[in-house]
Amino acid sequence: MAEWTHEARACLESYLAQVAALARRQGDDAEEIVSDLREHICRETEETAGALVTADALQKTLAAVGTPEQVAGVDSVAGLPPLEPGLTRPVRTEARIRAEASLDHSPYSLVPLQIWVVIALLGFEGIGNLLAIPSNPVSALWLGAKILFVTGLLLGWRWVFIFFLFEAAIHVVFFFAAAPVVSLINLALFVLVASAFRFYFPKRDAPTFDWARIRDK
Repeated sequence: MAEWTHEARACLESYLAQVAALARRQGDDAEEIVSDLREHICRETEETAGALVTADALQKTLAAVGTPEQVAGVDSVAGLPPLEPGLTRPVRTEARIRAEASLDHSPYSLVPLQIWVVIALLGFEGIGNLLAIPSNPVSALWLGAKILFVTGLLLGWRWVFIFFLFEAAIHVVFFFAAAPVVSLINLALFVLVASAFRFYFPKRDAPTFDWARIRDK
């Protein structure tokens, strides 16, 4: 488990306290939201920060998740009573400003790294299929399948995720004896895509913030 600096831990607690305050004002289950949100933020931050989580590393994760208002589904705080005593909004330090400026808000910014690896491999194979079409027209079918997989995996289509795993599993078994290398490559693709399961099937009890809305920023 990673070690958190005092500043990073205090910043996280302040952020979660604000989310809880806003959630309670809307009648939501603040305790459940904060619990799940804490788990998500800690996991994402520790994966990127490594053994020591600093305030700067935490701010990058918080910038991706959104402001307390966005997380709680509040478009504007205008008209709401002041925050509970002792609560303050996170200070926009220079490090936070740099993190926000460098943050990728493209629709694909939350796509897991392993999916990008798979897409790169599919793209490489697709080029080979494209070049083989003149001598082997059937290659056009495989090229079309790869285009479908790339599109579906990027856009989070669940049926494409399932179909890809099914197709990769068949190739692992089919080529196991005749072409072990091809079988191994498909096994690697299967493992990489399967490891991104939660990207396509988030936990039902996840926080109430909208991942699609964050991706569409």
